[in-house]
Amino acid sequence: MPSTFSTWGRLAAVACVVFAIGLSSCKSKPADKEPAPTKAVELPKAPADFPALAIPADNPQSPEKIARGHQLFFDARLSVDGSRSCYSCHQNEHGNGGETPTAIGAKEKPLTRHSPVIWNTAYFDAFYWDGRAGSLEAQAKGAWGGGNMGVGADNLAAKASEIGKIQGYAKQFDKVFPGEGVTPDTIAKAISSYERTLICDDTAYDRYAKGNDGALTDQQKQGWALYMGKGQCAVCHAPPLFSSAMGVPGGVYY
Repeated sequence: MPSTFSTWGRLAAVACVVFAIGLSSCKSKPADKEPAPTKAVELPKAPADFPALAIPADNPQSPEKIARGHQLFFDARLSVDGSRSCYSCHQNEHGNGGETPTAIGAKEKPLTRHSPVIWNTAYFDAFYWDGRAGSLEAQAKGAWGGGNMGVGADNLAAKASEIGKIQGYAKQFDKVFPGEGVTPDTIAKAISSYERTLICDDTAYDRYAKGNDGALTDQQKQGWALYMGKGQCAVCHAPPLFSSAMGVPGGVYY
């Protein structure tokens, strides 16, 4: 699901540039010349304000709904063979992205893309490389019915019915979705509500952008200047969310 970044990962691209700067400093200088004075780096503006968080009118947030989504996010019974949960591809210990270069789906089927991090996806309005999912709810059903969970788009209702026969879920969904119960739509709504709580807005970059000049080192500031300037990284990874997938026609997530 932004390419957004975890607390340690949102500066990963900037860190790569900083590393290149560090390598350039390893070049030997002529012994008979004084090193050239370091020029002050003119730092670009660091955007700090996230866009307004848009909650779908038909899926308002509530503590109970978020709790159900959290529960479902970790439940492998949603998959076709009981082997995969949403968390299988979006693990906290891997920045809430994938551990392997490309994802592994249900029945141990290798997939074609890496599992992205899902920080700040609440702000996005397009998902998948082609932008075919226009909401988190649509993306959730796409992954559930697709290779990730392997259920099949035509079998989501049957799988939801199976989940609804679990006594605990039946009671919980009757409370959170009265009159609807456990359906593909209510499952996707619950999962999406939980995912909308995964907000990352206190990285070193965020603190710097909000006015804490000491949050970045001098090398990181040089990397920031290159990132926004000559490197043109921000063409695709624009701050403050470091993605082009929110509020941009045709913007895509993965």
